[in-house]
Amino acid sequence: MQEIADEQVLDIRMYASRFDLIRTESVLVNGRESVIQEFELNLGGVNTHSLVLFMNLINTTWITTCAIDTTVSKYADYAPTFRSILGSIRIME
Repeated sequence: MQEIADEQVLDIRMYASRFDLIRTESVLVNGRESVIQEFELNLGGVNTHSLVLFMNLINTTWITTCAIDTTVSKYADYAPTFRSILGSIRIME
């Protein structure tokens, strides 16, 4: 999962005018090894703060993103909700 997450960072850097990776962490979500990346970027003049979950199941990588326009709101106000959303992901076989 870490390799896939790292490739995603390279892709984002190509089209974002600013990209700051804040943290990458390995976590278990629903018993599955996953990676969560936290980053800020500027895309088309909009600053966003995002959490992205990478999870693999049967040769398919699932990517779930929670993002907020930081020019409107403070990420800290939404961080617990974003974590709750990503921690609740269930992929049914």
